[in-house]
Amino acid sequence: MSSSDPEEMIIACGADDGYALHLLIMLQSLIRSQPPETRIRCYIMDGGVLPVNRAKVDALMMRSPDRFRFEWLSVDRARFAGLMEAPLLTHLSGAALLRLLLPELLPDTERILYIDSDVLVQGDLTALYETPFAGTHLVGVQDFFVPSLSYIADKEPGVPTDGKTVNSGVIVMNLARFRETGVMARAMEMMARQPSWSDQEGINAALAGDWTPAPFLYNLQTHWVYLESLPESDVQQEIASYSGKLPDDARIAHFTGQVKPWNCGYRHPFRIRYERAMRNSGWFSAAEWMQWKTRRVADYVAERLRGTR
Repeated sequence: MSSSDPEEMIIACGADDGYALHLLIMLQSLIRSQPPETRIRCYIMDGGVLPVNRAKVDALMMRSPDRFRFEWLSVDRARFAGLMEAPLLTHLSGAALLRLLLPELLPDTERILYIDSDVLVQGDLTALYETPFAGTHLVGVQDFFVPSLSYIADKEPGVPTDGKTVNSGVIVMNLARFRETGVMARAMEMMARQPSWSDQEGINAALAGDWTPAPFLYNLQTHWVYLESLPESDVQQEIASYSGKLPDDARIAHFTGQVKPWNCGYRHPFRIRYERAMRNSGWFSAAEWMQWKTRRVADYVAERLRGTR
């Protein structure tokens, strides 16, 4: 919690210029989804958003209710030299690395909820935010696609092979403990040795399973669509036994992997819902929206034609 106001929900997020629009949509969905009495303070880490797009985000977020406050954090991106440089990681935004610096960027904050920009928030996050750490570094949801640390342990022998992998896209961070243990510095050291690792591999290697699990509804990763083909894990069984309605019941829908609802033709289960959020975000003029839709249709037709060859 913040030392200045323990009643606020403290949020952190970040983006580069390519994700500025999606950052905006995430924040708008967050505000709409929280109870009207919840006050939110948000720290936005600037991973290279162009001034014109940062001004657009500012102008649109200024329309938010008074209970929402935000500020930008400057980040020395030179700190990330040598990290995530393998060719197979080109689909990931460099903004993924920003969360590694949160413990030092916010030295007076103890608890913070970090949320990736490629999500839609659909429900109240209070229970997630208030989950006890029980002495661990963070609260999160097991990764659906790579649930075990065994592949990390192959590169870092000190990591337990039977440990669980947390998905780093939605995590409640115990910043005080991170500062005490220096886990983020260790994560960056390991990533420097393994250029094919993303932030998620680095964080998991350094944590070695030291995190508290949260219900999967707080981070419904896109891979739930392929449930039967997912590796067997606690979270896979949790999803399989769920009797509610998915994806509607998800508090956070997280668009993991390379297939995103804004760039994948017509196959993503959140395509229509996300297009509506884009159209209503205020980012596009009427003409700009028509141009975007025209490009999307053209891309879809080109994709179908490639598939028939």
